[in-house]
Amino acid sequence: MTVVYFIIAFVMGCCVGSFLNVVIERSLREESIVVRASHCVVCGKKIAWYDLVPIASFLFLKGKCRACGQKISKQYPLVELATGLLAMACLYFSWPLNSLFLGATWLINFFIGCIFIIIFTSDLRYYLILDEVTIPAITIVFLLKLWLADQMTGTVWHDFKYLAISGIIGFLFFGAQFWISRGQWIGGGDLRLGAFMGVALGWRFLLVALALGYIIGAVVALMLLARRQKTMKSALPLGVFLSAGSLVAMFWGEQIINWYLALLK
Repeated sequence: MTVVYFIIAFVMGCCVGSFLNVVIERSLREESIVVRASHCVVCGKKIAWYDLVPIASFLFLKGKCRACGQKISKQYPLVELATGLLAMACLYFSWPLNSLFLGATWLINFFIGCIFIIIFTSDLRYYLILDEVTIPAITIVFLLKLWLADQMTGTVWHDFKYLAISGIIGFLFFGAQFWISRGQWIGGGDLRLGAFMGVALGWRFLLVALALGYIIGAVVALMLLARRQKTMKSALPLGVFLSAGSLVAMFWGEQIINWYLALLK
């Protein structure tokens, strides 16, 4: 029976991933997310419902639009697959869902993970971290966590201070870099991303995510330099590495902290 729940989570996650693709592409083109039906970005033709099945439609159509034959970006099935796996991971770390706390934790973590997938994708492909995504996400996650604290422990004021301080730490970490470099090292979107990371993860896991993000970024940068695909002056999408580090910290942050503290003994 447990397997069935994970299959349902994967399918649901893939469907949500399809919506995330819509959010990414239409936000970048400043189109309405809900008004217009799904359509080909090249020919503009409406996409039939049977061509919107996550992952399967891409494979069946061999990665091409049925109407005009133009190639469909691999972003679509990859985001759907990643979101499906995210849903399963959130379920695994919250299983069994036998209480309000665990059920709400799964939902909140899944929402947070979806935001990081959007940031990862948009920054990787377009070098953009959308304020239309991060600012509402900060507010929603902040309120959801306060609601959960009120329902489970009644420690709303304590959690309010903790979340606020964590968000400020994340914002100031990048704000200092932005101020020192006068916007040369990082973009303004990284400041809002830092605030979101703080609210989403808390300051302890935020530190883990930042460390992992910069380590991953440094390794990738060295590989690209070695292959001469980038130079010392080339820009890299920092949001990609921070999103990856944040997802790892969200699931394994406590284990990483304990491992690190054990090294210091």
